[in-house]
Amino acid sequence: MGKGRQILGSVAANGFLTAYGLLEGYTTPALPQLRRSGSGLAVSDEDASWIGSIFLLGIALGTPLQGLMLAFGRRRSLMLVSPVMCLGSLLMTFPTSVEMLLAGRFLNGLGMGSVLPMAHIFISETVAPELRGALVGSGMFCINVGLIAVYSMGFFLTWQQIGGVIATFYGLYPLVLWRLPETPNWLATHNRDEEAHRSLLFYSGDQGAEAELARIKQRSLAHNPDLPPLGEVRQRAFYMPLIISITVTICKATSGTPAIHLYSYDMFLAVGGNADPLLASVVSTALSSVGSVFAFVLMDRAGRRPLFILAMFTCGACWVTIALAAMFIRDPIATDWVAILGFSVALFVYNIGIGPVGMVIMGEMIPLRYRTVISPVQSMIMWISSFAIGKTFFQLRDGLHFYGLCFLYASTCLLFTLLGYLLVPETKGKTLSEIEELFEKRALPASRKASVEYGVLGNGETVGVNAAPRPPAYGTEATLPQATLPTHDSGGDGERVTQTA
Repeated sequence: MGKGRQILGSVAANGFLTAYGLLEGYTTPALPQLRRSGSGLAVSDEDASWIGSIFLLGIALGTPLQGLMLAFGRRRSLMLVSPVMCLGSLLMTFPTSVEMLLAGRFLNGLGMGSVLPMAHIFISETVAPELRGALVGSGMFCINVGLIAVYSMGFFLTWQQIGGVIATFYGLYPLVLWRLPETPNWLATHNRDEEAHRSLLFYSGDQGAEAELARIKQRSLAHNPDLPPLGEVRQRAFYMPLIISITVTICKATSGTPAIHLYSYDMFLAVGGNADPLLASVVSTALSSVGSVFAFVLMDRAGRRPLFILAMFTCGACWVTIALAAMFIRDPIATDWVAILGFSVALFVYNIGIGPVGMVIMGEMIPLRYRTVISPVQSMIMWISSFAIGKTFFQLRDGLHFYGLCFLYASTCLLFTLLGYLLVPETKGKTLSEIEELFEKRALPASRKASVEYGVLGNGETVGVNAAPRPPAYGTEATLPQATLPTHDSGGDGERVTQTA
């Protein structure tokens, strides 16, 4: 019963990420209709670039509100923001001008940005450790479900009706969460112990509930929410995670995948060929969504670093292939197949490597005492970079031709492949303490020393040059008396913290 409720809660929380896919992919079916005569709005390419990208700008500006929304609770914040998202979607459904449509898209982005990590946090705090990776990782799959759903709506709904469907989704979404309790972690840290105990009983059953509540309370006392001293910004443990997280963040945007989600119809049209661009968008996104299912399984087997580097390189190769098809292939059928496979593989490797690996790397690398500083910075940079990619698509397409734009995206992928090799460390199998110490070393991530320094045997014994036991990193987790520990495995050597893009 406990695991069933955990899965039910995860599906409900991930529904918000499905709605993210609906909103991000809205422009692919809507823009072609908005450009037609009789749409009611005179939409130019400049207007289209704003309609697509202003949603991402809203997310960037909504990111600083995440701390405020966290204070309301994970479940409650998702419920509170849903009416705002519904209002934004209604503005998209009944606009009397382009400006009104832009206002709706921006309002949706602002609301989404304020609560985007909440679904992952809700799942992380309500599911058992053995289910956490799969259920948190399913968020990427849910985004793809939203993309496929909104693309498919373009076959039989008008752009206004699509906006109405999204508005209805948000109007009903609070009912999905209504009967679910708040997470025990939030309740316990706000001294609502009785409700926290009931929440633990709901999600996990009676086994170990008392001990788990004691552990949560102890951890909340160990956490120091204060900002680190200003002098620490010169320490390697601060600036190296900052540099790497910003690098990973920018490469996620400049890989070109945000442009595919926003303007898939226009991209297939620009390549040439006879396939219906909307149908090609559905097929490529459906094929690529397989990657999101296996992403977290592969991360635990292949490692974060090699998967990330291989994904970036493959994404660059896909852009080169698409560019060459647009330049030289004259057979429409061959062009269609190359384009569909090229976009499918590019999105596949994003779903399997660039997106989820980037989230996990940033969550594991950033020391807890610096997270209040680094996390908002990297989130803002990621969404502003995505906004820049979306806003410049039509201008770069016209200025460089489509094949030139593809080569530009390919060059950024190859550049960040090199930077990933030089900068990004392997965090697989390492505790948060070991990762933090790794950043204090002078060895580059690409060196053999950095790769094997913290190898861990199956029995938990640490091997390498620093085999002596190390204390936990400041602010990670307090040591509890043996009698108060929960009877189930609560995450091994170190808790992994996952973050949204």
